[in-house]
Amino acid sequence: MDFNNPDAVFEKVSKFMAEKDREVDILINNAGISMRVDFISNAFENDKIMINTNYLSHVAMTKVPHFIPCMIIIIGGPPQYAQEKIRTYCLY
Repeated sequence: MDFNNPDAVFEKVSKFMAEKDREVDILINNAGISMRVDFISNAFENDKIMINTNYLSHVAMTKVPHFIPCMIIIIGGPPQYAQEKIRTYCLY
């Protein structure tokens, strides 16, 4: 899967989860890239690739319609409080 394309990630995972009809206990977003170049000489296109892969693809995965309801049930409580309880973390 190309994590540089958050829209494709969202669509592909949404379709997969709809077909499998399973609950999710934990979601680990582990895709990431880095570029070892100085800021000034790094092309803006490379910055967009890093943002898409390291941030937006993680957001897309988390917002797959099948994942959030499972997380709300596991965490407990009414949906209006889900935003306070559902977090994404980035560990290095």
